[in-house]
Amino acid sequence: MTKEDLLLQRPRGTRDYLAGAADLIREIEATIREIFRLWGYSEVITPTFEYMEVLRQGTGPESDEMIFRFFDREGNILGLRSDATTPIARLAATRFNDENRILRLAYLTNIFRYVEPGMGREREFHQAGVELIGSSSPKADAEVIQLAATVFEALGITGYALDLGEVSFSLGILEDSGLSPREQRLIRGALLNKDFVTLKEILAAAHLPSETQEQLEELLALRGGVEVISRAKELTKSSTSQAALEHLEAVCELLPDQVLERVRIDLGMLKDLEYYTGVVFEGYVADIGYTVCSGGRYDRLIGRFGADKPAVGFGFGLERLLELKAATAEDQKQRVVVVDYNDPLRERAQELAARLREAGHTAVVSLNKTESKEAELNVLVTADSRFEIRTKDQERTAISLDEVVDFVNELWG
Repeated sequence: MTKEDLLLQRPRGTRDYLAGAADLIREIEATIREIFRLWGYSEVITPTFEYMEVLRQGTGPESDEMIFRFFDREGNILGLRSDATTPIARLAATRFNDENRILRLAYLTNIFRYVEPGMGREREFHQAGVELIGSSSPKADAEVIQLAATVFEALGITGYALDLGEVSFSLGILEDSGLSPREQRLIRGALLNKDFVTLKEILAAAHLPSETQEQLEELLALRGGVEVISRAKELTKSSTSQAALEHLEAVCELLPDQVLERVRIDLGMLKDLEYYTGVVFEGYVADIGYTVCSGGRYDRLIGRFGADKPAVGFGFGLERLLELKAATAEDQKQRVVVVDYNDPLRERAQELAARLREAGHTAVVSLNKTESKEAELNVLVTADSRFEIRTKDQERTAISLDEVVDFVNELWG
């Protein structure tokens, strides 16, 4: 690619947001920020980049390739944050290390991952989420799941579903299975990718007794309503898995009915970030084919930076919410009143623009005739200080500033 080409293109996996999309994503952020505040979550901001050793606590050394890395002048290796939870875990361990109280923290930030761009995958994207730190109770899991549902509802996204799983359930099953570490690792990869064909092939190649193989296939593919938890209890003897099911059942019992009716249990669910330890969940919407919200419990991550603190949280992908809210958001035009004038009435035009802004409308004083012609609503200040109001459908003459403001209020609310 030539230097001239680089001048005209964005880096792969990034976006430009035009006026309509930028306005809408800020509205989404404002709605979410207010919900977090009402639920008692305080917003924190962490650095855009961290030392690589910090980021590795969340992703593991094998995930280095997805982190954008660079050196500072002292020779330290730094990386752009590839998730929001790990930096907040560092913050919680170092800034709140002597506090045993419950922490409710929130964030709205951008994330960077060196991935192959594709459907729903960008190299820079934006997230809004929360971290509830200091409680291992099912009440904490239920709170963040209910909060995620509240975000969907507040944004007017009604066709959503919440898939709940328990990482410890699958891991307990595998630990007691008699499978080799390599086979367990392959199965975890198949579960992560929802590849049940490969899962069956791995189990068949392991030469397990047919009864054991069939039981593992059923357990790892259990999915449905809350009743599948009872079925799983009947099938497994693993103490780790039984404890996981008890915790998951307690969480479901704590959820309000209007949230529980959105819930599906997926006992084969695993996550691509290795720090998850318990309940995990994902939020889907039928209109798009990938997750909009993702989260879960991570009780051992904060302990990698200091004292152990149990925690649970989630993150919403703002680009995915934007897609749901307005598939053509970038084509939406902001409603603007263009105020035009004939010399020497510029001060009168500016006075009208100021009054319109006070009333909550976007108003600009025209700089050229093209701007006036392209306006959806144009007001011309005439020589006798009257106002000629023009829209695509009508024209009207007004005498006072108040009449102009009333007209715009009536037209646009």
